[in-house]
Amino acid sequence: MTIVEARPLRDKQTPNVRKQEPPRTNSRQLVPPHGSNRKLYSSVVAAHVETKHKVLITSNVNQTPEMINKLLKSKVNPTEIKVRITSLKMLRDIRVMIDASSRNEIEALGNKIEETCGEKHEVNIQKRRIPRLVLLSIPEDITLENAEEALAK
Repeated sequence: MTIVEARPLRDKQTPNVRKQEPPRTNSRQLVPPHGSNRKLYSSVVAAHVETKHKVLITSNVNQTPEMINKLLKSKVNPTEIKVRITSLKMLRDIRVMIDASSRNEIEALGNKIEETCGEKHEVNIQKRRIPRLVLLSIPEDITLENAEEALAK
């Protein structure tokens, strides 16, 4: 006869029955760099998004966007016409898109490009879209005259 040693009950338990340890949380907090202020989530969400105005430049003589970019940098100086360009992107469809922060700046830039580049390039200043919507089930007491006021409320 063989003698079997009694093993503790915990060895015979399956893995899903075992007590699971809670995941470790790293309580270490990183300190922001010196001189920077921490932003709250509510302040970031409430921040006003700056609208960008765009101009598209297309070549009439089949130039690549890189060539258009070099030409613009050599002939147009944005600091002379007091324009702050926020971005310049070369698009796949042989166009260059320039963003500025105001409508007046983008119009001044478009006029300067038309003057310096002449008929070789086409300049299109993009307009903002006016959204359309259909309102259904409007109460009878709202008329066309006070609809804008009612929507604002």
